[in-house]
Amino acid sequence: MLASQPSGGAAHKARKAMTDILPRPHLAVFSQDEKRKALMKEIAFRREVFARRVLRKQMTPHEAKYQIAIFEAILEDYKS
Repeated sequence: MLASQPSGGAAHKARKAMTDILPRPHLAVFSQDEKRKALMKEIAFRREVFARRVLRKQMTPHEAKYQIAIFEAILEDYKS
């Protein structure tokens, strides 16, 4: 654990604070349009990040294209 991370009771309080702020996943209901927009944003983000990783040789171009293709396939499910 990093020195800057809370431990013990402080960690529990920090997690509790976050769960009180964030919606419960099982209670959240998202429309098809919200899901589609989130996927489009994620794909754009991944394109930027993966391009940098390819330039730094941290990822192959094939791997980057494959990972993006997965999200594009999921996006197609929400477009129909």
